[in-house]
Amino acid sequence: MLIEIKHRFTRNLLASVEATDYKAGLQILVAASTDLTGADLNASNLAGAYLRGARFQNANMHGCNVRGANLQGADLRDVDLQMADLREALLQNANLTSADLREADLGGANVDGANVTNILLIRASVGLRALDPVIPSSTFAALPSPGTPGRVRRLTDRDRGEVIDEGTLWASLGQQVYDVQKFGMHPSFSAATNTAAWNSLMNTIPSSSSSGTPIVFPPGIYQTQGLVLTDKFNVSIFTYGRPGIYGNASLVCTDMATDSLTIIRGGQIGVAGLYVGHGGKSNSGKAAIKAQGVPKLSITDVATQNYPSQQGSQNGIIIEASIAPFEAFLTWLTRCICSDHTENGIVLSGSASNRRTIETLISECAVMANIGAGLTIKDYVAGIYIRNGTNIAGNGRSLDIVTTVNDGRTLDLYLSDCILDAPTFENIRAQNINSVHIHNNWISSAGGVSGNVVWGIDQLTGTSTGWEVKGNFIAFNRGGGMRFAGDHSMITNNYFSTNGGLAATPTALSLLATSNNNDANNNKYLGHTVDINDLGTNNALGPRLG
Repeated sequence: MLIEIKHRFTRNLLASVEATDYKAGLQILVAASTDLTGADLNASNLAGAYLRGARFQNANMHGCNVRGANLQGADLRDVDLQMADLREALLQNANLTSADLREADLGGANVDGANVTNILLIRASVGLRALDPVIPSSTFAALPSPGTPGRVRRLTDRDRGEVIDEGTLWASLGQQVYDVQKFGMHPSFSAATNTAAWNSLMNTIPSSSSSGTPIVFPPGIYQTQGLVLTDKFNVSIFTYGRPGIYGNASLVCTDMATDSLTIIRGGQIGVAGLYVGHGGKSNSGKAAIKAQGVPKLSITDVATQNYPSQQGSQNGIIIEASIAPFEAFLTWLTRCICSDHTENGIVLSGSASNRRTIETLISECAVMANIGAGLTIKDYVAGIYIRNGTNIAGNGRSLDIVTTVNDGRTLDLYLSDCILDAPTFENIRAQNINSVHIHNNWISSAGGVSGNVVWGIDQLTGTSTGWEVKGNFIAFNRGGGMRFAGDHSMITNNYFSTNGGLAATPTALSLLATSNNNDANNNKYLGHTVDINDLGTNNALGPRLG
């Protein structure tokens, strides 16, 4: 039985055609032109009614029984549906904006595609069902003009996320995040496929965004042929949760002749939470991460540690200013693990007086078991701050600062509250670097494992001035505590203990013939044949602590 209604009506008229037994096949068919706007349908029985496309805006449907009714595409804006029975109702694509559904029963209702903006659901029984939702796709440029609030589209470009029509504009349903898997990268894909997908992503993201461009790697091991980020600003690359060594996202380069992740120019770049490296022993000079001329770079909670030892990237992180006219200005390395590399854990270098690596902060890092050096500093580097418990242990050298350009452009090293321990050679080897401040560190056991007769701190001949070595514990270094060739420096309030155990004459502090006008006061010496060997000129040796 089919009853067709084509005109405006009230509850009294509708009561005469109510569908009391919709399972028996009785249907109420509402034509597309039917207008029920403002109708008083209080407590009506519309169970199983066919009401597709009907207009009910501002209608009173308080307590109505519309169980199993077909309300697909219906206009239910501002409708009073308090205490209504909407179980198993079909509400796909209906407009329920600001509808009042307090204490209504929505068990099993299908609201796929419905606009539910500002609906009231206080004390409602909600068991909504959406059947195979399909959101229409579109490029951003091809989105229809806004004006139908609640429409949703899935973008096939930009971040490939969902956007919603807010009436006057299309807005992202969430923060705009570029998920690499939406662009074709996946842990199960080949290195070639993942690299091509990354290049596609690089062509998609803007060169600069004031709100930032987050790129996320969901958990997994991504084989690549080397990823490159060029001339991008305000970009962050990250994964969820802890660093990759704890089981989240890893970027593993299968091309031994390239760096695993290369960042070129641009600025305000962040890399966080990833393991980055090579799948085998890379070529010499290649790194897990290489940044070239990148101002404002932050690398946080990143691991470049090789598994097994020395069988991956030759270097951990290389920061360099090698591309004119950019300087590597303001780099933060925080809570990173750069260990077990055949060459160096971290390398800082410039290339000319106007292309320097300036202001680098290394904090709370573990830089260990690198065959070359934990940290290598080359020419044209200024402002290096190594702080907050950074552990530089078991390397070839802890710090290797041997510059070849003697023009005073490599300067300002601040090393404080760190551990430098058990290198194969010196803990600190330095030449041609000015303004060095070494405060409150543990500097020990140079040559202790290898048996090499080397100093804890060895400042080589050359031009070095303005050093301040203060408050350090310098102990058990096999060739001696500290050897110094510079001038106009202070070596004070240090504790030298049991250095030079393999030397012919165990010496705590040696001031070489080129040293002059230095202050070596108030140090404490324990367990040496010679406390101070002064071969220089005008050095003030002053009092010694007990």
